[in-house]
Amino acid sequence: MKGQGIHYQVDAVPDTLQLGPVLPYDASAVQCIELRNPMDQAIEVVSQDFDNQYIEEEEILKRLEYFQAANPEPMFMPMRAPGGEFWSSLRE
Repeated sequence: MKGQGIHYQVDAVPDTLQLGPVLPYDASAVQCIELRNPMDQAIEVVSQDFDNQYIEEEEILKRLEYFQAANPEPMFMPMRAPGGEFWSSLRE
């Protein structure tokens, strides 16, 4: 079997940030970065801690027997487009 993958890339500008010691909730601890997509493919950036949709979908996947440690079989699903809906067959 042969295949070829796509190496996705996101550039952060600036590429490094330096925060000195700060107190919690201190406004000086806020810094901004810009994410740039240098590719022709669309991408989606998700915050795993703050994105309620991501958290809900992960909970659905955890309940599926396909994702249990005892199941050796892989699960193949069509690739979702960035911003695309969660697979309706799995949501049920």
